[in-house]
Amino acid sequence: MGTCSRLARYLETWARLTDVMKQKTIAFFSDPTDTSITYQDVDKMPIQAFAAINKTLWRGILMNAPDRLKLSIQMKIMMSNDCEVHSMLKGLNFTDLYKISESKGEVDSTIFQEGFCKAILRNCSKLTPDMWMFLNASAYSCLPYVPQDCAQPQDMFSSLRNSTDFSRPPMSTDGMSRSSPLPMFSGSPTFPPRSSDVISRSSPLPMISGSTPFRTMSSDGIPRSSPLPMISGSTPFRTMSSDGMLSRTGPMLTSPQRPLPSDSPSPTGLMMTSSPMPSGSLPPPREIVGSNTGEIPPADYSVVMYSGCDAGAEGLRCPSNCSDCYQGKLATDCYSYDKYGNFLGCRTFAGNATLMRALNDTTVAKVFNATAEIGTCSRLKKYLRKWISLDSATRDKSIQFLKDPKSVSDEDVVDKIPVEVFAVANRTLLDNVTQQASIKQKLYLATTSYLSRSCEIQDHLKSFDLEQSYKDALQAGNVDASYFNTSLCKAYMAGKCDISMSKWRFALDNAQECVLDKAVCLKDVKDATLDSLFTTDVEATAQDLFRRRMNSYLGNKTTFACDADFLQVMKVCSLDPKFVIKFCDQSKIPMFSPSEEHADEWNILKAEALQSANTDFSSLDKATLVSYLPISKSLMKTLDKSTLDKVKEAVCTDDVLAGVTFSEDDIRDVLDVLLTKGVLNKTTDKACLVKYAPMEVADLMDATDLRNNYDNGNLNVTKLTQTQSKEIWEMVKTELTSDTKIKENAELIIRHGPSTLDSLGIPLTKDTAKTILNAVKNTDNINPAVKTSAMMASYDDSDPAESLKMIMSASSEEMLSFFPIKKIMSIAPASLTALCGSALTADIPKKLGKALMNKCQDAGTQLDLSTVTNLLPIIGSAPKERFDAIDTNSADCASILSKIAESTSITAEKYEYVCQKLHTCVSSSNLDLSDASTLSGNALACFNKTMLKTLGGSCSDITTKICSADFSIMDGKSRKTDIKEYALECLSVSSTLTESSIDSLGNCVELLGSTEISKMDKSATKAVIKALSGSGDRFTCWTMAEKFMARYSAVKGSDIISVTDIMGTFNDWTVGLQTADFSSLSGLCDTISAIGKSFKKRGALKRKLKKAGLLTECSEDYDAIRTEIKASITCAQLTSMGTSMLSSLTTSQLSGIQDTDFTQCASLLGSPTDYSTEQKQALATVAKRATVYGAPSTWSSATIQSLGSINQGLTSTEHNTMTFTYDDIAQLGAFSEWEDTQKTTIFSKWTKSSSISTITSSELRSLGHMTCAMTTSQIQQITTSVYEDSADKVGEVTSCSATQMVEFVNHAKTVYGSTVYNWTTVQITNVGVHIGGLSKTEIATLTDTQIDEILASHITLIPSSVFSGFTATQLRNLSPAQAQATTTTQRSTLSASQISALEAAAGVSYTSSSGVERSVQVSWLVLALTVVLKLSL
Repeated sequence: MGTCSRLARYLETWARLTDVMKQKTIAFFSDPTDTSITYQDVDKMPIQAFAAINKTLWRGILMNAPDRLKLSIQMKIMMSNDCEVHSMLKGLNFTDLYKISESKGEVDSTIFQEGFCKAILRNCSKLTPDMWMFLNASAYSCLPYVPQDCAQPQDMFSSLRNSTDFSRPPMSTDGMSRSSPLPMFSGSPTFPPRSSDVISRSSPLPMISGSTPFRTMSSDGIPRSSPLPMISGSTPFRTMSSDGMLSRTGPMLTSPQRPLPSDSPSPTGLMMTSSPMPSGSLPPPREIVGSNTGEIPPADYSVVMYSGCDAGAEGLRCPSNCSDCYQGKLATDCYSYDKYGNFLGCRTFAGNATLMRALNDTTVAKVFNATAEIGTCSRLKKYLRKWISLDSATRDKSIQFLKDPKSVSDEDVVDKIPVEVFAVANRTLLDNVTQQASIKQKLYLATTSYLSRSCEIQDHLKSFDLEQSYKDALQAGNVDASYFNTSLCKAYMAGKCDISMSKWRFALDNAQECVLDKAVCLKDVKDATLDSLFTTDVEATAQDLFRRRMNSYLGNKTTFACDADFLQVMKVCSLDPKFVIKFCDQSKIPMFSPSEEHADEWNILKAEALQSANTDFSSLDKATLVSYLPISKSLMKTLDKSTLDKVKEAVCTDDVLAGVTFSEDDIRDVLDVLLTKGVLNKTTDKACLVKYAPMEVADLMDATDLRNNYDNGNLNVTKLTQTQSKEIWEMVKTELTSDTKIKENAELIIRHGPSTLDSLGIPLTKDTAKTILNAVKNTDNINPAVKTSAMMASYDDSDPAESLKMIMSASSEEMLSFFPIKKIMSIAPASLTALCGSALTADIPKKLGKALMNKCQDAGTQLDLSTVTNLLPIIGSAPKERFDAIDTNSADCASILSKIAESTSITAEKYEYVCQKLHTCVSSSNLDLSDASTLSGNALACFNKTMLKTLGGSCSDITTKICSADFSIMDGKSRKTDIKEYALECLSVSSTLTESSIDSLGNCVELLGSTEISKMDKSATKAVIKALSGSGDRFTCWTMAEKFMARYSAVKGSDIISVTDIMGTFNDWTVGLQTADFSSLSGLCDTISAIGKSFKKRGALKRKLKKAGLLTECSEDYDAIRTEIKASITCAQLTSMGTSMLSSLTTSQLSGIQDTDFTQCASLLGSPTDYSTEQKQALATVAKRATVYGAPSTWSSATIQSLGSINQGLTSTEHNTMTFTYDDIAQLGAFSEWEDTQKTTIFSKWTKSSSISTITSSELRSLGHMTCAMTTSQIQQITTSVYEDSADKVGEVTSCSATQMVEFVNHAKTVYGSTVYNWTTVQITNVGVHIGGLSKTEIATLTDTQIDEILASHITLIPSSVFSGFTATQLRNLSPAQAQATTTTQRSTLSASQISALEAAAGVSYTSSSGVERSVQVSWLVLALTVVLKLSL
């Protein structure tokens, strides 16, 4: 906002609004799609409110607000005279919004009233030809208000005159218009010829009576000011001087010029290196500005010494940086000039002898400019007062330094001459200083520029680069790393001027104190810099680089100031919380709130620190005690009864758990301890438990009590068991008769009632649809039927583009897979134009992305850079042929292909194709790729080492980018080796790989081999392990992981493993530690939850920990995890373990779960998909207890759905006694691993199994693996229309037999045509895994484009008898991923020629044991060599 005064003005405007308007404004900002808010409401909202909102809300308005409302906002912006409003509220296009709204009948030309027309034309000289054409076509009523002194580009008017569409008044016989609303011209300018090597930098201007000064060269080589005849209201323009240099202003006239004699004083009295009014400035209004006469000044003319003359007698100049925003200041704060356009002074200076004397002194010195670059008279006065405050010696030195920098010592400049002197120095002399000043002097000028905190001064002194000056001074030994003190840090990282990523990199490398120093203003750093650093606009590589370097930097510090700024940056940047313990005393611990990813680790660190400090919790008052919460569960259990009573009071009376500090896990742990220790009583403390742990008391409440607590908002249904919430559902479901009621009960509906959504028959309102979708997204184990219903109920056929944008923004990628592709394909392309041109940010499934790309192509969407950027999430889903439309000879082909390469939807085979196009593009002579680091990491990874070395740009920047690449989509060991070698050579890695090198390598650590591993020191080894062990599916090579862990064992020395090492460094790789490494490990009980939720190799880890004897230490919480059970596992313990850890429990442990614990955790126990048959049978036995759910024949729908995969532990005979609803079938279909007889039996119990033809598309889409429970006869009964609407979802089911796949393919041939080679890529994708249902003959007819769309995982499932139908040509054109996915059985059916072709595609030999890559390596080298040769020609 700029200043406190501006903020105050905005707040005053807000205070004047009515409460109703405030609520409307907040509602619109929170949800721009709110249909209750009209454009009339927006018209009443003050523009100051928009200017004051944060960037996230503004982006939400840009993306989601209706076009008519955005038009109203843009009109308000255009009507504003406030520079900052214009600057902050960017992103709307008035003409586009008007045309869209006009096409919808929402607006017409009556909006162009006088006030708005004048606002449009306020700066008419800068209007584009397109805008003039728009005004003529759509807003002709504005043309009479074009100012008579409006200076438009001559070539634009020429084109308008020649246009048959341009309305113009009739011309008289003398060629002059008698009634034109546009300014007429009295002559034609003469333009300098354009040659191939000279580019005019500004447009020619129309010839209008009047004059404005321009520059010419006198005999002494000094630019003089001279009037420009024959122009009125015109501004200076540029021409070429005799020495070939661009002059900032110059004549383009046929009339003679009269330069001033060399001994004449400057007409302005100052050394003018630029016009008083730069090109593009707005001429002052006629009622304020006197008209220039157009006379040429006499040869002996000179401006009298300044006397503070009356500005109104001549004219005014305003600053160019915001010429349309100073209308209210023209009479008081702008310069006066004479009739020849020469600067005279400021009216406000009149009568101030001191200021006038200073102005005359600087004029005589001929070193300063009083031009529009300074801004206003008030700014000039500020600079002159600084000059007045100097002693005479410093003034003389200032003048001497500007004229001859080498003649003045560093001591006479540094900290002596104030920055204001340089702020008004003319640029010719500043350029001279840039060339001749010493290193120290340049650093001083750059530093003082930043310390001024003035964008105007920084712009004037921009030739003095702080970063380069500092590096030069550091190398020369003039300064050291401490040069960046707190004041300079604060200015350097200030948010007033834009902060680029390069600044961050410089600060990280050279001035790290600037990032975390306590004196750095948090607003400057956090809001303006960190906030932008951690957004999607900045690549993740830069974020990771920042974190790694800052963690490394802090790791090397022994002390650091621990204050609020430090703690805040620690959280915002998600830095390692161990530094809070390292640098802060105990009193600061309550002040730190960690990032979500570090919450568990912080709780353990905090507990360790408090225990180490021997904290006596019993002596703490309640407030202090609560400030330390949450703490680890094991530490809480050590607290005595009186202390826990304080915790109870804080929980039940003060509602401390309602704060953002406590996660759901934290709340559960606190309540579990209080319940276990008997501090909370389920009867007397029911009200407290209803709020935080309702599952514990719901069974003790009657229906009325449950309903009252639910209606009052005291009871969160998501914390109830399925059975408990079912009781509330039965009471509420009949009341869901309105959109509002559905919104209020969204969470209850998605747990029990998808049929409610299906029964509506009309789309939900946007607000309610968002509520439903968000509830689905935030609920675990949601029924697939609910996902399908939520998608369909949220979609609005009348506005597909806006509806799809809303659905995509509110849904997860997995949810979007339930959106029917048929819906997309049935939308008219024109209806999706707005979607195809807007930015998509959601993660979108490949099938949906492919369909959208298909539609965008039909809508005529061109793959230009803007479009590719907007469609980045789905652009990789486009067919390869779509990329052929990109002109590889265009100047921006590299940028376009670079974007496509980084799309998350791109497959390995399409990536290779894009790489080929990029190679062709880079070899084009039209491409100027001076800095290759501007390309994405995936794009740079297209090149081999030789090629990378030929690219322009810093190798370190290129390495940073290329090491952000996704190597999982890249085929060929040779390419990855080249990338690794390039990066290592760039970093000059020789004998040792350090942590610093690892930080710089980024994702390239995935490429390190045995040679590099042997060079890593301990810190580097731990850094690699931390990076890769926590990378999820990105790095899955366990063989290499073992090598890294072996290296750690070799270099660890006396390292002692801690719990935080397991959680923060080793993660899954903990299983690679030696048994001895666990000998001193303590506090494991507090990490079980984190381990259970994130570790994939939990079985191996559990065995390792058992062998070390560590699981026996958890005497209270985890006795049940030991081999010999001493106590049953509670629901709280099961919840702490998490879903992924449950399958590591033994059948004895599962059988020992008590009734209440089982029913409370039934949904959790029924979630795992990796139970053994024995485990599922053990759990089913518990469920069948008479004291739990009883015989399966009595199980309710809620029970069946809660038990999930446990149902697989029942026999087919037991299934046959049960009743299954559609919701049950859909829920059970989410699980695979059913026995065929189980599936068949369960499906046969569904009422529709005997009338398949009545199944709807929503039902078929939701059946999951139960789809494959149908017999071939039942599949045949599915109606064609239902299959067509469901094909994309049915094609994802991988558990069907070969005969079932044939029947589904028969449906596909009915829908898409019997000639399969004519199927589109979208249709092939829809058929999915059932492509294996084609015959051997049909599969041989598939085109390469069609085969590209078959997933590698689906290749594996093609029956071998069908797979043998692929021809050798088809097999040779498979992608490496597809070829390598083939099975031994499939390959056994191939001929020798087919095997040879498959080997060529896979890059491996299937006829030998070597597995050496062959053709991939060769083709890669041939391609790279071809491009290198092209570049060398």
